[in-house]
Order: sequence, then C-alpha cells, then structure tokens
Amino acid sequence: MKKDLIQRLEETVVRISGGTSASKDQQKSNSSLAKEPSQKPPVPSYRGTPPVKMRIIPDVRCMADNDYNASPIIADIKKNENLLIPPEATLSQLTFEELSSLYHSYIERPQFLCPRKIRMGLVEDGGWFVCDMEMFKPKSPCVVYSAGINHDFSFDDDVIKYYGCEVHSFDPSMKVNDYRRNSLNYFHNIGISGTDSTHGWRMMTLGSIKKLLNHSDTPISILKADIEMSEWTALSEMIQAGALKQVRQLSIEFHLHIAPPIQKDMPRDSYLFALNVLRDLYTIGFRIFWTTPNYSCVFQSKCRQKRLSNCQEVNFVNVT
Repeated sequence: MKKDLIQRLEETVVRISGGTSASKDQQKSNSSLAKEPSQKPPVPSYRGTPPVKMRIIPDVRCMADNDYNASPIIADIKKNENLLIPPEATLSQLTFEELSSLYHSYIERPQFLCPRKIRMGLVEDGGWFVCDMEMFKPKSPCVVYSAGINHDFSFDDDVIKYYGCEVHSFDPSMKVNDYRRNSLNYFHNIGISGTDSTHGWRMMTLGSIKKLLNHSDTPISILKADIEMSEWTALSEMIQAGALKQVRQLSIEFHLHIAPPIQKDMPRDSYLFALNVLRDLYTIGFRIFWTTPNYSCVFQSKCRQKRLSNCQEVNFVNVT
C-alpha cells in the first residue's frame, strides 16, 4: 500500500498519462460514452435476492460466508469490471455488507480513460487532477469553482496559471470577508450546501451561487469541492435541480465520516444514501477518470478484514 502511494505521488509532478488504470473494456468504450450520452445504463438484476443469515459483530451485521459468496452483487464486484449501482428499491433490500462492498468497490474503479491528466496544486493533500483531453480541458475564457480552501489556494493558483481561468474560491470556515486575491481569483465567504441558509456560516446551493455571481448561463469548467460531508446533500440538490448540466469536470473528496475516530465501518444508511447519489451522478453522465483514497481515513473492516478508506478523492468528466 505504501509503495503504491509513493508511486502515485511520484507520477503526479506535472503531466500524467496513465494513473489508476481503466480496464480494457472501459478504454474501448470511452468514445461511445461521449457519443451516446443519452443512453441509460442497464440495471443489474439484484432484486429478489433471498434473505441471508447474519452473524453479529458489534455495530456491524456481517453475512455468513456461504451467503456472502452466493450473493449476486458480491459476484459482480469480484469480476473486477464496470459496476453499475442498482435503483434505490433494490439497494434498500441489500445487506450492510453488500452495500459497503458495493460502495467501496464502485468508488475505487475508474470508468473513463483520460490519457492526459495534470496535477493542479500540491502533490500531497490539496492538489487535484484535471483531465487535459481536448474535449474536457478548460479553454479560456473559463470559470472554475473551488469549494473548501482552508487557506490553501494552490489548486486555484495553478488553474489560473495553466488555463487562464477565472476562479471563484469558497470557504466560510476561514472567517474571511469576500475579497479579490488577484485579477482572476475571487474569494467568497460562502459555503456550498444543499440549502440556502444564513444560520452561522452563509451556505448556498450551487444554483443560488451561480445566480448571485451572474453565472446562471455560464458553463463551469471544473467544480472542485472538499467540504467535509456537505458534498452528499449538496450534490443531491444539484442533481435534482439540474445544476450540473453545465459542469464539465467534477472533483470531489467524498467523506463517509469526519468525527473522530474516522477509521471505522459506517452505518448501513450512510452507504445507502451515498450509493443513491453516486448512481444519479452516473445517470446524468459523470464518469470517474481518477480516484485515490485519503490514507488518513483508512480502516480495517470488521466483516472481511479489508483495508478501506472513509475518504476518497474522486475526479469525474461529464460525457454528455
């Protein structure tokens, strides 16, 4: 695991070709994904899976080995191929272990081969990959939204330097008033959320922010967000409101838990909500081209003793 992390970091200095590789089937299907965005993905037939026997481990319900090995969804995960998340009605019938396995396997697998990736920002935490393919890369004049700064503007500065985009940075936790950092970077004392609120921090939906900044009809080349679990409700609202239609790339750090200790199995409902959001992102055209765990959130699952992470940096392109 350490060697893998070091290798990834060494490969991310400026220009990257490769990374966490997509499968051969994924590579062949990239062009068709871009050409046929309206085609809805087939839904796996997991409905009707019979009830399974459980053996109890404190706070976690694990499947008996025979039932685990006989599960259709576990069988699909073991194939190491493209995974599709079933509809909510089917997800709700799955066991804790099936949901957990599906979430961690899905979020760790690239779905689109981007042969040219560039690291914007720090090599360590704070930097993000951008797909530099002609059909996805920002082209000036361009607008980028960067949410969750924590006084680190390295990503924002590199995007300005490399692409010449106008970057809007958002972070109410810094307790800094709105100001203009330079000719292309504007800081806003606002957080992106699933609702508009002025209780405590000023929080707004993506649609409300775009309206405030007169960007309602402006494409967003990259939406980057590291917002400590607010991403789930924010993304859910964006999807329902259609606010992601004009977003070309999406870079999100997904968190299942942020309160100490973060290295532990999560409740079943956490996986269920997260999987519904990820499925909806796929349905509207977002494909993972790079994904990496945040190793500060790594834990060993109680059911299968696997090393998993509750925090995952995931980069998408919009193929519609």
